Amino acid sequence: MTAYRMQADPVIRALGSFVSAGRIGQPTKAMGEFTFPVLAGSKGPDQWRLDAELAGGGALVDVGVYPLNTARYLLGSDPVAVDATARASEPFGDRPDDPESPRLADEHVHFLAEFPEGTTGEFTASFSGDADSWLELVGESGRIRIENAFVPNGERTVRVSTDAGDVTLSGIGADETVEEFDYFAHCVLTGTPPEPDGRDGLTDVAVMDAVYEAAATGRRTDASRR
Repeated sequence: MTAYRMQADPVIRALGSFVSAGRIGQPTKAMGEFTFPVLAGSKGPDQWRLDAELAGGGALVDVGVYPLNTARYLLGSDPVAVDATARASEPFGDRPDDPESPRLADEHVHFLAEFPEGTTGEFTASFSGDADSWLELVGESGRIRIENAFVPNGERTVRVSTDAGDVTLSGIGADETVEEFDYFAHCVLTGTPPEPDGRDGLTDVAVMDAVYEAAATGRRTDASRR
């Protein structure tokens, strides 16, 4: 099991069923952002999150995986190619002029994703912007927007617009971690294979690797699992 708390959230699961039932028509675009001002914290740039060797990555792997994975879950499909930009306080990535220096992690990443069936994605992850957290899906006959989407235990606002009308639900949310552990315990007790499995996590890793490659090369990059 990959511990994606968003997939354990009842709101997200209900929206997944809503989308798969065709209630917004064929999805055409997915957009999302997760930003919080790490650099404005007490340690500023001198912290483990910005040391790529220690953290394993920066804003993309820390917060960017949330809109990416949640969009994948709601769409029921995976990106096939990406374009991306990334930046840090100093040049991003390995520094051949000073190989002994720590490799800096990304502080801000923006990427475009191509999904099957012509759906496009646009996602932002940042340690250097004002706090923000949202996801939006646009379909041929409706749209869904989730405000405060990825903050743990946050109260969300969900706006749904379809041919049947507009609905806004505010103050909804759950403790995703509790939901996740309850679900996992149920799987253990009943012998049910838990979802999402490790393959789901590996798919996100492949996409994020492609995002880093696209940012480093400036070229569109294949995002299929490698």
